[in-house]
Amino acid sequence: MKKRKRGGQPKPASQRKRHSLTIRVLDELRLKLEEAAEKSQRSVSEEAAHRMRLAFNLESELTDYRDIQKSNDDTIKNIMVQRGWGKVVDVRYGGPVFIPPGQIQGLPTSGFKDPAELETPPTPAITSALFKAIQDAVEKGVAAALSRATLRIGEDK
Repeated sequence: MKKRKRGGQPKPASQRKRHSLTIRVLDELRLKLEEAAEKSQRSVSEEAAHRMRLAFNLESELTDYRDIQKSNDDTIKNIMVQRGWGKVVDVRYGGPVFIPPGQIQGLPTSGFKDPAELETPPTPAITSALFKAIQDAVEKGVAAALSRATLRIGEDK
């Protein structure tokens, strides 16, 4: 006669709520995990699962944030080009550099638009105060994008 295992009878995989996972961690990490589990009144296993779930959620949030940031940067760059900013490749700065309108003397002008040729007047539905507020917000956004992207504007070093 076979000796029966301790505990309840194992359930089929489709009925199990949790599965066992064995990992090896450094003593320092185990100590931090045990302290966090005690503080949150969870078991060490529950704390580890909770923190892994948070890590996956954070990864998803960071991916979404990067996508939004890239979309915003692309929008701001397109607005800059529409407003007459020039974009040239400058090896001194490691890539493309945006040059404000009127500062492109001596640089190739192909692909640049003259600000006078742009159709930017506000539509009748937009008041001049609202248009000015939008214009100011765009200018601030452009400045923030340039500082974040470490682009240089017409600087000689």
